[in-house]
Amino acid sequence: MTPFQFTKLVMRREIIERLRQRVFLVSTFVTLLLIVGGAIIPTLFDKPSKITFGVTDGGAQTLADLTRQLILVGEPDALVSIKHVEVSEGKLALKSNDLEALISTSSNHPPTVVVKRRLSDQRRAIISTAIQQQRILTESQRLGISTSQAIALLAPGEMSVEILDPPDETKDGDRALAFAGSILLFIQMLQFGMAISTGVVEEKSSRVQELLLGRMKPRTLLTGKLIGIGLIGFVQLLVFGVVALVMVKVTGIVKLSGASWQIVAHTLLWFVIGYASFSGLYLIAGALAGRQEDLQSTTGLAVIVSMASYFASIFAGGSPDSVAARVLSVLPFSGPLIQPVRFAEGEGNVLDALFAVGLSMLALWGLIRVGELVYKRTMLSQTQTSLWKVLRSKSG
Repeated sequence: MTPFQFTKLVMRREIIERLRQRVFLVSTFVTLLLIVGGAIIPTLFDKPSKITFGVTDGGAQTLADLTRQLILVGEPDALVSIKHVEVSEGKLALKSNDLEALISTSSNHPPTVVVKRRLSDQRRAIISTAIQQQRILTESQRLGISTSQAIALLAPGEMSVEILDPPDETKDGDRALAFAGSILLFIQMLQFGMAISTGVVEEKSSRVQELLLGRMKPRTLLTGKLIGIGLIGFVQLLVFGVVALVMVKVTGIVKLSGASWQIVAHTLLWFVIGYASFSGLYLIAGALAGRQEDLQSTTGLAVIVSMASYFASIFAGGSPDSVAARVLSVLPFSGPLIQPVRFAEGEGNVLDALFAVGLSMLALWGLIRVGELVYKRTMLSQTQTSLWKVLRSKSG
């Protein structure tokens, strides 16, 4: 068999092994549920406020009407209704949450507002303003001013607002999509990087690698492993991206521009580049570990680099047009996490992208060379140890 055929064989084996793992299937299902839930749940709570006032008399009716008008100024979509009730009936309705407040008036006392637990500061201010307006209406009638004239005087003042730099809602949606894609990138690269380390150690403990290395070179084995695991991660991220984009379009939780598909494609591209960089780190970590218990210590550096890159991407995402963000966007490990966000902001450019790809490929080449060297030495050391144990057992 040629090296290419051996590489395909290792790729196929890695893909089949990962797809058989129950943890992989469960994590994929749970992530899809989180994506769907994250798009649907906000729409369940994003509904117009439903407010019902109970009134006991005509004065309370006028006060409630004024309160409704003031509420609609701040909440145009609010559904405010007024219901005539007796005092005892209204208190029962308050206890069952059918009313927000019970309003009653008296000629000798200030208006009374009954609530179940507490009257919020916002509602208190609105009702106080309505009481003030009611007094103005009453005094206007005493002075001979008609009700319509008094209401016209109480109408909110109008203004003309000129915005020099109006916000682009679709830009905010693209930014949110790119930021979510960056988080998914980090999770995918961390998850499948650990899968590489774990796979290398599993082969050592089961002596599978001794059989494999008897037929192929270490570089061929490692290349097949990296590509096979990377393909699974790429397809999984593709599914996540398509589902997220469809759910956002269906629910309308955020407004996206026509470049939303380009953002998803950009995120997938940078997963390939980022995975290429991170896979080399986790390959070395797996080669250094002799057993599963050693992975916690050998993967420490790789995890630190991953977390540092993630925090760097958050820092750069806050000011994607800064010099620091541009520098971090071309580095091998932080670049893939920052590039999608800069693209969504319109700050990315082809020169930076090509430079980032070149540095990532250079890092991958160096890390694979180091990983191959470590892999050979640990394999040789393990074989010598096993041979020594066999000789001792026979001599004994």
